Amino acid sequence: MIDVALIGYGYWGPNLARNFRNNPQTKLRVIADMSEARREAADGLFTDTTITGDWIEAINMKGVDAVAIATPVSSHH
Repeated sequence: MIDVALIGYGYWGPNLARNFRNNPQTKLRVIADMSEARREAADGLFTDTTITGDWIEAINMKGVDAVAIATPVSSHH
């Protein structure tokens, strides 16, 4: 089992979250998003997942094996 942290729950984040939840080889441990509205949306669907506004907390969470980053194109380098 791979425990996953998802950074970003905007446009692509919900799709990634759904796929991680539905994959028997992964567990979606934490979702981080800066937007309170997006955190509330995630919290309503992923009740067994930690929801936070702090991406650093998410990537440093004990047990996280992998991090998926889904941020807006404007934030890409």
